[in-house]
Amino acid sequence: MKAISTTLIIVVTVIVVLVTALVVLTIFTGGVRPIVDLTTQKNLCLQQASVSCMSTGKMPATWHTQFEVIENGQKVTKTCKGLEGLGTCECNDKKQLDCPNLNK
Repeated sequence: MKAISTTLIIVVTVIVVLVTALVVLTIFTGGVRPIVDLTTQKNLCLQQASVSCMSTGKMPATWHTQFEVIENGQKVTKTCKGLEGLGTCECNDKKQLDCPNLNK
């Protein structure tokens, strides 16, 4: 009976340690995002906006979220709306992304 009790304590301890490690990793990796170049981030923003427009008819919730990009060799803080050509993007009544200044 003592062997079962010891084994049970070990199993419970391992489970508690694993759950604690998972919680800690989740907390500290939530805000970690890779820093990408401006063109890559612009394409990611356009893709998110296009999918969001088609599915919800609205711009993505992250449209005004700040991120860091590499511009001219330096890290700068931007938002999707603040990227060149994306400031006038909006969802039209057909749930399509409309960016009038994108190619200007």
